[in-house]
Amino acid sequence: MKKEFFQDKIIAKQGNQVLKDAASFIRYFRGLRISVDENDGYMFSMAPNDAALTIYYKNDVTASDGTVTKTKQETSLSLGSPNVHLSHVAYSRSSSYITGTKDAIDAKEVKANAALPIANPSTKLYLQGMGGSSIGVRITKELITALRNQYKNEKIAVVSAKIRLYNDSTDPEWDNKYRKPSSFLVKERDTMSRFLPDMTLLASAGYSLVRSTNLSTKDAYYDVSITSSLKQIIEDESYNINENNGKDFIIDVGSYLVNSSTGALLGQSYNDRPYNPFRLLLVGTDTSKIGQEMSVSSKNVQLRLIFTKKQTN
Repeated sequence: MKKEFFQDKIIAKQGNQVLKDAASFIRYFRGLRISVDENDGYMFSMAPNDAALTIYYKNDVTASDGTVTKTKQETSLSLGSPNVHLSHVAYSRSSSYITGTKDAIDAKEVKANAALPIANPSTKLYLQGMGGSSIGVRITKELITALRNQYKNEKIAVVSAKIRLYNDSTDPEWDNKYRKPSSFLVKERDTMSRFLPDMTLLASAGYSLVRSTNLSTKDAYYDVSITSSLKQIIEDESYNINENNGKDFIIDVGSYLVNSSTGALLGQSYNDRPYNPFRLLLVGTDTSKIGQEMSVSSKNVQLRLIFTKKQTN
């Protein structure tokens, strides 16, 4: 902060009415605004209760013999809880973001136990905290039917099921070195208030909902573990895949909050999404290959399965 700021705003006001008492000063000097410089800047996290602003200055001291010396002084301004703290967030959406989300399903339509309209698959998936967009990943009813048939007829057993999501580094408007999120919120659309079955059934087995790889590079990717969720759909025919158009997962940027004493998760609705500052662009669907087995080198959103099969004599 430039020294001229306090020189002009405070020191130069010596003897002025605005400095006569605390009430007058508060009406005159409303506070400090701290923000990022860049137009494409991210939001940043600050704990004002733990911060202080120190002003260093010099003043003239006149001795009895008329000698004038400059004396170093300092005073601290508290930024803590006695003060009012306000946050202002402004979104400046890139053209690719606007284009990529214009056909997205409105959040009001995403309800449990209600069939969604057939949405246009997107080639780019935009994720953003603080009220930004979510993404939906659908396992089609055709694939679930095929897996159910294999479960019945070939006695397959799903060992691992992951949704693989790749960072999209091809879009020039998102080609940056900003920090990427390391965690997601994930829920099933038909049971939106609960955790994934994996998170409860495998909680004591070192389960990790999201595993991230190469976050510091453009080749970053994420694996979302949905093994128990998929097994239940395949093995339990009471789930109506036709009514739900398959199985939908909703993914948001964010982290789940935990009990500070026990470390236990507080619930699906208790998370930091409202103030999570991260954003991410992921590779979406290759619309020409929907329903087909994907190449190992593909970076489109994909379901990765490992299953065993009963040996027959």
